[in-house]
Amino acid sequence: MKLTNPWSKRRLSRREKLGRFLAQQISRIEIKEQDRNNLLSCFYWSKKGSILNKGEVSIPKGTEVDLLSIAAAEIVPVEKLVDLKNGLKKLIHQYRPELNINNLDYIDEFCDNVASNIHGNRWSNLGYIKFRGDTEIGSFIDRVNIQATQVTSSIVVVNFLINPSSKYLSNLTDLIQNNVKGELIFKPKIKGFFKYWNSSTLPPEIVKRRMLEDQILELKWKLFNTISDYIPAFFYKNNIVAPSLLLYRIKQKSDIPEKNYFWPSVGLKNGRNYSLSEDKMWYLHEEYFDGLDDSLNILYNASDDEHFEKQNVDFIIHKADDFVRSILPMLTVKRYTLFISEKIALFRVSSYNSMSIKKINYKNIINLRLELERDIHMFNRIKDEFEADYNYYSKLQTESFDKLLFEYTVNLINKTDDHAKSLTRQFDSTIQLATLQTNFSLQRKTVALTIATIFLALVAIYLTYYQISHNTTEHLFDFWTKY
Repeated sequence: MKLTNPWSKRRLSRREKLGRFLAQQISRIEIKEQDRNNLLSCFYWSKKGSILNKGEVSIPKGTEVDLLSIAAAEIVPVEKLVDLKNGLKKLIHQYRPELNINNLDYIDEFCDNVASNIHGNRWSNLGYIKFRGDTEIGSFIDRVNIQATQVTSSIVVVNFLINPSSKYLSNLTDLIQNNVKGELIFKPKIKGFFKYWNSSTLPPEIVKRRMLEDQILELKWKLFNTISDYIPAFFYKNNIVAPSLLLYRIKQKSDIPEKNYFWPSVGLKNGRNYSLSEDKMWYLHEEYFDGLDDSLNILYNASDDEHFEKQNVDFIIHKADDFVRSILPMLTVKRYTLFISEKIALFRVSSYNSMSIKKINYKNIINLRLELERDIHMFNRIKDEFEADYNYYSKLQTESFDKLLFEYTVNLINKTDDHAKSLTRQFDSTIQLATLQTNFSLQRKTVALTIATIFLALVAIYLTYYQISHNTTEHLFDFWTKY
């Protein structure tokens, strides 16, 4: 699959891409062990090290892992409600399912209620869209259920419950089940280019994990690249990976070979599990992986389910909908807050750069201050509304992960707000300093101008007096020519 999403394409730098390409080409060459410490010896030992650093990442016998659906979200401020309402209608009309059970009145009712009431906490199923299989996006996605949650009085989170196409799921299943090799990357050095190259090796579980992540990123990119023509898409337009929940159905055996690294390779090992149900068949997996996508996994563990073979996929997806509705909106607010915190960090660096030179760039400082105010406008409202609804949300979060996510998000909002206020004060102080310095400069110029004006006035008075006293301009001319 050719990757078109910007995140996967930027995963490796140009130097790393070149190093990977060189490694692929050099790996095809038979190189014997060298007696000397030269470039060929570097190639030999790098290749040998990459061969030794390998593990089995194919799916163990008796284990099953199936991706069933993906739930991704967008955040929409109330100012964009009209655009959201009109765009959703056009979107649903453009991609109507064969069995059209959509009711556009639901969209009007939800948006009108949000616009006319300051109290949040509404939810609505807005409709379904379906993509034709012979289209590019149809090769990734079959159908999407669109839902919306009013998190606060100022923001709406739109959930897209995605059913991937059979072609996409087939390719993903092949990747999940099969083995992959580790990856060697050379790092040529300009100094000593023909003597020695550094190298690094990615183990197969990391390579496979990245490949799976790229598949998920590509699907989300295809979806939001399509729907952004219809509805406001904040994350997409700001080049942010939309927060999402991946629903898996798994069945595993206990006696997995020691050197099998399958579970880390599919992102279901290195992390923490949170139980979502009393029967212990549903849990949420939060992965510890330094990747591009921070999606969480909802797992339906059918290992102890005697009816596993009889479980209908649609039934499992429908049952998981309750978990999606409770987790994804807060996950979206968390992602938005992280974006604002990243912006504040960039603003801080830009402000330091504007003030670190001998002459302060006041114009740049003012522009940064205005841009910061625009970016944190919606964030400030979210913070105030979270504080107003704190008691409600505290009582609402009953599940362990829900409560942890809510508390983490509130703490993140408060810390981000503290940094935003600190940076705002810094900007304002700098602007006040600029104003004082400008006023002082104007005063100096005014004084100088006043002195020059007085001097010119005195000269004019003297010349006028002299002209009157000598009666003619000729006498005046003769006077000046003497000197």
